[in-house]
Amino acid sequence: MPQNGVYPEDSGATFCPWAEAGLAPGTVLSRVSGAFFSCPEDEDTLVIYFTDPPNVFAGPDIVTCASDTSVSLSGVVSGASTTGIWTGTGSGAFDPSETDLVTDYLLSSADTTAGSVVIYLTSTANGDCLAVTDSLTITILDQPQLNITTSDSICANAPFIDLTGTVTSGFSTDWDTDGFGVIADPSSLTTTYTFSPLDTIGGSMWIYLSTVGGICPVENDSMQLFFIAPPIADAGPDLVGAPGEELIFQASRSVDPDGDVAKYEWDFNDGTTGEGGVTAHTFKQPGRYFVRLKVTDNTGHARAIDYDETEVFI
Repeated sequence: MPQNGVYPEDSGATFCPWAEAGLAPGTVLSRVSGAFFSCPEDEDTLVIYFTDPPNVFAGPDIVTCASDTSVSLSGVVSGASTTGIWTGTGSGAFDPSETDLVTDYLLSSADTTAGSVVIYLTSTANGDCLAVTDSLTITILDQPQLNITTSDSICANAPFIDLTGTVTSGFSTDWDTDGFGVIADPSSLTTTYTFSPLDTIGGSMWIYLSTVGGICPVENDSMQLFFIAPPIADAGPDLVGAPGEELIFQASRSVDPDGDVAKYEWDFNDGTTGEGGVTAHTFKQPGRYFVRLKVTDNTGHARAIDYDETEVFI
């Protein structure tokens, strides 16, 4: 360090700005030689000027979607340099080039798989200054995947249907239909749709599920919902018989408008039951019996059933 602002002649010191000497730009340093015999002392001066280092700003961090193929970069280099070069940890490329401060980074498939890339901007043509580097991180979000999981058919006499679906975590969704009914909560992935009588007229309607716009483009899924007509039960005419007499019950006039009746179930109202489109039964006690027929169609829908009764006098 200088002594009283003067470096000793034999110090051999190297000047270190700011940190070592605490000197401001333009500081004058003096170096004094010793006397030589009867000659007076001599003095020389040196003025040191400091150049500000380059200022480098790569830009803010970027979040993009896996469906995007490129990311726009706009860096700034000022001060001792106005040029720079882009580099990164990914395997993508810079377009038009890595030396254009305003350029695009072309994402590679490996970048998308990795989920993030660090991009560096480093000053060039720095003169006597050292290069300065700034960085930003590109985060790549997975493209959302969504799917409607609601059954694509329902009995036409159902008052509502449960709407269900799946979507990639972190994304919001919205339901819509071309029907005339009401969605309880369109923004909930699990909700209900209450039918309007007008919905079943055409035999089907469309249901739509979409992601809410954001960083990634909107994704859509759709499903055509078909209305299944319920079966129509017909237990046959009323019957009259005597105790112990075998009576024949026929459900042959039962129909399913858009399919087949898959099952016939009888309740004879005397503690016994039977099955089949045609069945026989014997009542042991006199009385009045209301025999109930239940028919089920071949779709398996819980509401695809119908009931009818016939009256029996014994």
